[in-house]
Formats: sequence, C-alpha cells, structure tokens
Amino acid sequence: MIVPSPARVIAVICVFLWAFLCQGQQGQGQQANLPLSPGTQKIRDKVRSLSAGAEVTLLMKGKPEYHGDLRESGERSFSLYEVDEKQTLTIQYEDVKKVRLGYGGYNSVAGRHVDPARSRIAVIAVLAGLVVIVALVVHAKD
Repeated sequence: MIVPSPARVIAVICVFLWAFLCQGQQGQGQQANLPLSPGTQKIRDKVRSLSAGAEVTLLMKGKPEYHGDLRESGERSFSLYEVDEKQTLTIQYEDVKKVRLGYGGYNSVAGRHVDPARSRIAVIAVLAGLVVIVALVVHAKD
C-alpha cells in the first residue's frame, strides 16, 4: 500500500483551496461587470444625484424600510446611516424599490420613523375627520 507523504497531502489541499478561491473571485468579478437593470440604474442615478448627508427614506424589496442620511455611493451599493437603528448600513441598489426624500414622521409607539407619504396621508385623514366632525356639529345645531 502506498502512503502519501504529509508534504504531498498539504500540497494537494493547497492546490484545491487555491482553485476554489480563484473560482469565487472570478464569479464576483463577473457579477460586478454585469450591467444593472433599468430599474436599478434609476435607483443608482437617484441616489448619486443626492449629496452626502441627504435625509432619505428607502422602500426596500421585501425588507423593512430604512430612514437615514446618505454617506457615500459606489457602483453597486451605497452606505446609509440608519437613524432608527443608529448604525451605518451598506445597501445594494438592486434591493431598493424606491427612494424618497426626508424621513417622514416619527412613530413613538413603534419607535421608528415612517414613510413621508404615509405621514402626509395620515395628516390628511385626520384633517378630513375633523372637518367632518365640525360639519356634523354645525348641522346638528341647525
């Protein structure tokens, strides 16, 4: 029976590890060279048009929304200081569904900011409710 020397075993393991690592790097390089989809390109253009420190709300694809200050943007991702989580996140452009300016209101029950559009809708609904109540009171007096 032939017993391989420890040096040969180590050499073979090193060759397989090197081949595996090179293959992983090629896959990442190919992904970085793939063109962005039109929707992702729009998101990237929108984020890059904003200055560092801009306050934004990000509506994510299948994830919670984020509220924070833009830090820096790259080719495939950008960083955001998330004000509710108090940490800097790296976000891929392809994971973002929509970018809105501003944080919106703060929901003290949930302890998080809310989407600015939802804040406007809530304010309009409350004002409409007050108008209806006032109209009913005025009509009841007559």
